[in-house]
Order: sequence, then structure tokens, then C-alpha cells
Amino acid sequence: MFCATLIASAQCDPQTTLNESFSNFSSGTEGSLPQNCWISSHSYPNVNVAGSDTNKFISVYGGSTSPTAPFYVISPEISTMDGNHKLSFTTLRQAPLFPGGAVTIQPGTLLSQDNYDSFVASGDPIPVTSTTEAIQISDLILPASTTQKYIAFKVVITGMHTALSIDNVVWDEVPVPTCEAIATINEDFSNFVSGAEGGLPQNCWISSHSYPNVNVAGSDTNKFISVYGGSTSPTAPFYVISPEISTMDGNHKLSFTTLRQAPLFPGGAVTIQPGTLLSQDNYDSFVAFGDPISVTSTTEAIQFNDLVLPASTTQKYIAFKVVITGMHTALSIDNVVWDEVPVPTCEAVATINEDFTGFADGAFPQNCWTSSHQEPMTSIDAVAVGSEEKAVTIYSFFSANTPIYVVSPEVSTIDGSHKLSFTALRQAPVMPNSAISIQVGTLSDAADYSTFVPFGTAIAVTSTTEALQIENLVLPASTTQRYIAFQVTATAQHTAIALDNVVWQPVVAGVDGVKANTFSIYPNPTTDKNVTLAYNNISNGHVSVYTITGAKVYETAVSGTTQNINLSALASGMYVVKLESGNFSATQKLIIK
Repeated sequence: MFCATLIASAQCDPQTTLNESFSNFSSGTEGSLPQNCWISSHSYPNVNVAGSDTNKFISVYGGSTSPTAPFYVISPEISTMDGNHKLSFTTLRQAPLFPGGAVTIQPGTLLSQDNYDSFVASGDPIPVTSTTEAIQISDLILPASTTQKYIAFKVVITGMHTALSIDNVVWDEVPVPTCEAIATINEDFSNFVSGAEGGLPQNCWISSHSYPNVNVAGSDTNKFISVYGGSTSPTAPFYVISPEISTMDGNHKLSFTTLRQAPLFPGGAVTIQPGTLLSQDNYDSFVAFGDPISVTSTTEAIQFNDLVLPASTTQKYIAFKVVITGMHTALSIDNVVWDEVPVPTCEAVATINEDFTGFADGAFPQNCWTSSHQEPMTSIDAVAVGSEEKAVTIYSFFSANTPIYVVSPEVSTIDGSHKLSFTALRQAPVMPNSAISIQVGTLSDAADYSTFVPFGTAIAVTSTTEALQIENLVLPASTTQRYIAFQVTATAQHTAIALDNVVWQPVVAGVDGVKANTFSIYPNPTTDKNVTLAYNNISNGHVSVYTITGAKVYETAVSGTTQNINLSALASGMYVVKLESGNFSATQKLIIK
């Protein structure tokens, strides 16, 4: 038989496709393989072509004794083992059923038609039990290989006089779907094919692994993508990838649900991590969003909402990276939604009194406040574990010396008669040789940071225990600047401050000064002896600094709205700073540390 096989193989050119119903094969006692370049590991009656003239098939029969080795049925040589072709076939158990007999079939590939040790399985063995309803296995994408050249069906029979059929073997190219880039996703997988035919790609979704590792599962009323570790713990992640996205613009958000699937095997763990890909099959281009998420519950799905992925001109696909460390461990992915972040209806406001308590934890925009950077560089966070009090965290992350902006709602009263107050606190831990400062200013466009006009000088934030209180800054009047902005710059990575208690309110005549004038000093207290004096518009003003005993130790002329002064010649202690302009006179205490 080995010689016959070699002769048959020598006469067979490699095939690019198969569509074999075995109708042109000889059957019965003359139906042994090889025929038409198909061969088998056993001859008639164990393997032969059987059936009627109108319905022929390959029969694999265990005989009168239980075999000690598998049977193999092998196709002609295939020239398209390229990962872009798919296998389909039908199989049916043949009567009679003998007690205790079992039969499984497992598709795979061979290096050569008679080298059974080279068999590489595709999926787990499939039990064949029904004698009336054929199992249809569809669209199995076998891995690409430059060495494996033959499709093989490995059949294991454990009982006497037990048999199955193999029929309707099709090997053809995976159709390239016409997949246009889409702006939104709202996918519950209800329109996908599930079960043994439920492998990806489907509807422009693809995966890194074929059925049964990744497939659409569930009932007709509740389908989902199942990611399954199989009978061995894998050494590489699984990826489930969306259609191409045209809106990776930083203004769209991702939501999905995930659930661990029973049974739970001891020691098995599974994590999921959303992210993006440059192309659907370039897993090295995966850019993660957040840390891997452990999925433990088999009864309560984890719901992830409103993840705003970073804008990108190169990343085009949403991807779910799944890592499974145990055998027969799986999770589901369902209810994937990608839609636009709603643009809030933001009317210009006259005043602000914001402690951020009513904000949700997480990134901007919220409540008409915006930022130049997404979470984690700017976010709303509790000021302490378990606290309902919140603040804006501004965090340099990996971007030292990069200005980060937090921007207020539009303000209708940048008129020179309103004043700004806020608190700032440095957050631990403090990185060695790092500094962080906050610069107040205004913007004409909340998203155009080139329009930033600073007010005064940057204020160093040094304490992690005592919040710096900045009060009564009267910003200059403007007909073009419409937003209050806080520009934060850190000199090192992983350096942060908390911004809180932002108040914008009118200057009160008679309380804040004559003719609605105001006078403030910041930072106060000061450690570096460089301070900024802020006041309403003044011409030909005069500032004097006195000790608490009344001795004048510094003086200078002032005008406009701010003046920076250097008091490095003064010793630590308390001083009185007096501002005079025409009929206006005001004093403030200053502490130099």
C-alpha cells in the first residue's frame, strides 16, 4: 500500500481549493483509498467510500476489535495553507450503535500524507453521537504553515462495530469582507452566527484565534463573544478586534460588559484589557488603555462605561486583549458600544463657586469644565480614601515640563470687577528634585491653549499637608478672553497637585476697596521672597513695605494690574504692605518664611 500511495501522490498536483462530495469515487468493496489523490491510514473495510450513487461519503469503521491507534483520512496536497482559507465538512455516526462505543473526529494538518506524527490538530476532538442529524463544521481557519501540506481528519473509535462518515469537504478562501470604517458601534452580537460555525471573522470583527478558542456563543436571545483557554494554558494573549474605526479622535467613549464563564478550574485566572491596534493583525501595535482587569465572577457581569480612548491618527481598531493562565477557563465580551462623548450645553456663567463635589470620578470634560489632557493627567478624584469631597488632580505622569491646562466654563464677567480665589495642594509622594507650579490666566477659546494670557507669575506649590490659599485675584477686563485657565507645569515625572474651591465672584465696593478696587499678595506666606501684588487698574501707584514696628524697608512705584517684587533683602518675619493710588489706600499683611 505504501508504494501505491507514493504512485498516487506523484500523480497529484497541489490543490488550491476543495469541494468534495465523493460522488465521483468508487464505493463498496472497490471503494478503498487512495482515490482521486485522497488516502487513508487504513484500507477497506476500516476506511472506504460508502453510500448510494446519489449520496457517497467516506466511512471510518472500527471493525470487530477496538483499534489501538487513530484512523487518518488525508486530502490531496494543498498549496494554500496560508491562514486565509477555511475548512468545512459534515460528519455523522453510523448505525448500529454498540454499547460503550464512542467516536471522535479532529481536523488538522500533516507534513506528508503518511507522516502521522506530524499531525497538528485544529481545536479539540469533536464527539460524534447522532445517527440521524449530521454535524456541520464550518469555516475553520487552519493556521498558516510553510511545511504542513495536507488536511487530515483524525478519527478515534473506542468500541467495536462503531463508525462515522466524512462528507462535503470544502476548502476555500476566506471572503474578504467589505468593511468600511465606521464612526460608532452598538454591538450585542445578536446577528452573528454562533456555535461551531461561530468563529471570527464575522461582520468585520476578527480575532487572533479561531474556534473553539474564540467564537460567538450563547443562546439566540443572548449571544456574546467567548474567549476560551482550551485544554492547555496558552503562552500568548488572545485578541478580539473591532471593525475599523474612523473616530479615534479623543471625543468618543467605549463601554462593554465582561463575565467569567463556568466552570472555574483551580488556579485559573483571566484578565481583559481594552486598547487599540494599528491594524487588525498587528498585535505588536497594541496600545493598552488602563491596566489589565481581573475577571472573577461567573454570575455578575462587570460593566465598563465611558472609557475615552486617546486620540490617534494611526490607531484604527479597538482591541480586547485577554490573558488566561488556566485550562478550560473563559470569559465573555458583550454589549460593545462606541459613541460620541456628548457635548454639554454650556451657557456662559457670571460667577463660579466650585468644590467639584458634584463631579464623577474620572476624566474631563465634566459640567462644562475641560482640560488639555485626559485621565490620568487630569482627573476628578476624592481628596481622601472614602471621602465625598473631591478635587481636580493635575498629574505630570511621564511628561515633565509639559504645561497642563484646566479650564473653567465660559465666563461672561471678565470685566475687571470680579475676583478669583482657589486652593492648591501638592500631592505625595514628592519626587526628588521636582517642582510644580500653577499659573493663573485666561483663554479666548477653551480648546486653543495658544490664546492663554497669564496673570501675574507662576505660583510654586510645595506643601503636601497645608493647602495654598490664593485669594482675591482681580483679572484684567477683556472683551475677547472668555475662560479662566489654570496652567500647571511640573519639572519631573509623577508630580501632581490638587486644585479645589475655585470661586469667581464680584468685587464688593467698600469691602474690597474704594471704587471697587482690590489688593492681594501671593504667594502668602512666601519662602523664596518673590511675590506678586495684584490690584485693579492703577496708574501712578506706590507700594511700601513696613516692619511690624513701623520701619519702612522697601518701596516701589506700581501701575496696571500686577507687580512682581523681590524682597530677598528682608529677613523672615511679618510685614505690612501698603498700596496707595490717588484717594485709594489699602494694606495687607505678608509673612516671609
